[in-house]
Order: sequence, then structure tokens, then C-alpha cells
Amino acid sequence: MNKFNFSILCFLFALAGAGLTVTAVFSPFLLLGFVGSNYFLVALLFAVPSMGHFVGGNVWGPVIDKVGRCRPILLTASAMCVLLFVLLAIVENPWLFISGATAISFFLSAIIAASKVYVTLTNPDSMGRTIGWLFTFEAIGFSLASFLSGQILERASTDVIGGRYLLWAMAICWFIGMMGASAFNEEGLLPGHEQKETISIWRDLETVYGNRALRNLSISVFLTNGANMVLFGMFSTYFCKYLKGGQDLLGGALAAAGIGAAVISVKIGIFSDRYGHWNLLRFAALGYM
Repeated sequence: MNKFNFSILCFLFALAGAGLTVTAVFSPFLLLGFVGSNYFLVALLFAVPSMGHFVGGNVWGPVIDKVGRCRPILLTASAMCVLLFVLLAIVENPWLFISGATAISFFLSAIIAASKVYVTLTNPDSMGRTIGWLFTFEAIGFSLASFLSGQILERASTDVIGGRYLLWAMAICWFIGMMGASAFNEEGLLPGHEQKETISIWRDLETVYGNRALRNLSISVFLTNGANMVLFGMFSTYFCKYLKGGQDLLGGALAAAGIGAAVISVKIGIFSDRYGHWNLLRFAALGYM
């Protein structure tokens, strides 16, 4: 696998982790500053983008099958993230803000899907370890963005101003990511890949969910991610509004959690090879419960 390409994917995953903490953890403070906003809209800020990620996860796979390359997907998704973070930084309507966050989630799923496909097809012998490194960089991005976001919001005169600073910073970072995606060196189609003439999303979904093992895995992931979004959905506001914790303390706590996730992600491939994918999944799901 091309090391330069892999470094670009790692950087994009770091940006995805940073985008998660900004839109999912710290944006509620900005959203609550809008006229007419309430905690119901804060809940929607997590529920609706989660559906965007779900739809994107089922759409981008067939699109990659059709295109046969990852660079156009990475470049398009990065460019859209730039525009959407700029949109979030300037809008004052909570419904537009939620719509923009949903679109960001949709295009972030494209980054994740294209990266996993590229790693799987170009480095099948050590796929688990390589994907583990991708998620390590996602956790690093989450950790750094959490710490910096907490510091910025704590020092800003209002949550709205601080939130806009964060969103503009993310737009700039994704512009750099777009430049990296444009330099992604991909020669021809993906290894062992034949370009499809048509995109059949429903046929691909029937193939996936018709497999009992994959269907059970999908249900497990659905429930675990559902619990995860409930946690992140109200954690920041509960921490600061009810427990009276400072936003800088919130950022530090999440940064520490991100570092822990980064350390664990490095070992995912090793644990998977040693104990098996299913055993690792069962252990992780049990531990999360």
C-alpha cells in the first residue's frame, strides 16, 4: 500500500474525529444560543445526523463500486465538508444548522467508506492493523479537538461566538484535507475491482442483509451506536448545565477519553488476529453495556 496515500487517509480520519467532537459535543452550546432553540432541537442535532450517517453508509459503497476509485469520493466529500462547515459558521437558523450537520455526517461516511475499501483491497494481509491505525488517528483528532474546543469556548465572550470560531477552524482544516485528497495518488481502478455499469443500492443491501451473520452484526452495531449517540447527545449539556462543569474541563475529560481510544485502537488489529473478529466484537459490546 502506498504510504503517502495512507498518511492522507490518516489525516482525513483525524479531521473526521475532530468534526465529530465539534458538531456532536460542542455545537449544542452554539445551537442553544439561537433564538427559538431548545433541548428538543439539541436532541435532533444528534438524531438526524445519525440518520445521515446511516443513509450514507448504505449509499457510498455502491457508488465506490460504480466509480472503481477512491480519490473522487475523498475529494468530493472533503470539498463538501469545507462548504458545509462554512454554512454552519454563518447560519442563525437552528433547522438549517441541523440540516448542515446532517449533510456533514453523510459526507463523513463517504470518507470512512472509501478509506476502508482502499485499505482492504490494497493491504489485505494486515487489514485489521491498518484499519486500527486509521481509528487511532480519528481518536487523536477527537482528543485534540476536544481539548482545544473546551479552551476556546471557555474563553469566548459567548457560546455562539466561540462555536463559530470552532466551525471556521474546522472549515480551514477541511480545506487542507481537500488539498490532501486532491494529491491522493491512485493509478487506475482499485486492485481486483471491475467497474460496474449501474449502481443498484437495493440489490447490494439485499446481499448484505440477506446474510444472517452480517444482519446480526448490523443489529449489534445499530444498538451499540444508538447507545453511543445517546451518550454523546446529552453528555456535554448535562456535564456543563447540570453538573456545573466548565467547558474547559469538559474538553479535558473528552481529550483523555480520546487518548484512551487511540491507545486501544492501535491494538485492535493485534487483538483481532489473536482472538478473532467475533470474539473481539462480543467482548467490546459487553464492555460497552
